[in-house]
Formats: sequence, structure tokens, C-alpha cells
Amino acid sequence: MLNEATLDRIAGEILNAGALELREVPPKVTNEDVPQLPREKQPFLYASGNWGPGYVSVKGLVGNQRVMVMMCEYLAFEIAEKWPTGIDFVAGNVTGGVVPGWQVSRELSNLFGKTIPFVYIRELRKTGGQKELITGISNNQIPSGASGLDMEELVNFAETIRNGAGCLREAGYKADKGACILYYGNPEADTSNWLKQELRWLTC
Repeated sequence: MLNEATLDRIAGEILNAGALELREVPPKVTNEDVPQLPREKQPFLYASGNWGPGYVSVKGLVGNQRVMVMMCEYLAFEIAEKWPTGIDFVAGNVTGGVVPGWQVSRELSNLFGKTIPFVYIRELRKTGGQKELITGISNNQIPSGASGLDMEELVNFAETIRNGAGCLREAGYKADKGACILYYGNPEADTSNWLKQELRWLTC
């Protein structure tokens, strides 16, 4: 488990990279009020459809290679410590889970001494092409019943990671492990009840 000094360093790197934005949102705001407010007082609209006063743009750090690699390296250590066995591949949810998921799969391959393939899960089936929902499964020859680590950049209301786990299960894979860089600690995102899935995160 990472010590407090390491976690403080990671949080400092995220802050210094400008990934955190907080707004002075009024205590009571309706959907109709939002467009009338100045930008600095408008709440953020999350992917779940809920609103909130803050946002950490982890996916915005993809251009900062040093910080992204550092976060994924530490997260991979946490994952390997919690689950030394039982991870056959990493599945990153589009879009936020793709870059960290790919990097975590590389780090886990080094830690486990074997290849941990990476695939990514689309939000919706493509209208053209192969209409695939999970990209990379056939190319990596991942057998049915293999155990996937469902990867997201952050978990707030857990909608995306819940949907990702469901996609893996519908395709015939095991999905009882999830990971993210940032976990908001939202009580509505009880992944053990919603997903029948354990979650591991880097910072909260």
C-alpha cells in the first residue's frame, strides 16, 4: 500500500498539472438556472448526468507523459499487491480509461512477468466497420471466460465502469475487478453492490 508521502506527491503532481477545477456553485441550482449563471459559477455536468462543483480532468493529463506514466506505475503496484493472480487482460473504457488502461497493462506485464493484453470497450456499437463493442479481443486471442480488469480514469457515480463490466460479462468474460486513478468516494458508487466488483484506486 502506498504511504502518505507518496500519495501527497501524486496529488501535488495532479494539482501542479492544472487538472483540478473547482467552481463556486450556489447551494441550490436547478437545471434551468445553469445556463444563466456565469461560467465560474456553473456546476460541471458529469457523464452520469449528475451535476457537481468540481472536476479532475485525469484524461486531460494524457499529454503530460511523465505524470500519466507515474500515476499508472503506482496504480499497477497497488493492483498487483491486491490481486497477485486472476488478471488475464485489461479493458479500458472509452474514452477516459483507454490511455491509463493501456499503460497499466504494460506495467502489470512487467510486474507479473507475462503479457497482460489490453483491449478497449466502446460506449456504443459502431455504425460502420465491424460493429465491435470490445476492440482487441479477437486480435489478442483472449479466450472466453478470461478475467478482465475493468479500467477507468476516475469513478464518481460509477456509471461508466458499471457499463464496462456489464459489456465484458455479456461477451463471456469474468469482470469482478476494477481500477481507476481517482475515486471520489461517492456513497452512490458502491461498486460491490452495483457491479459485484471490487475496485482499486490510486487516490481518493
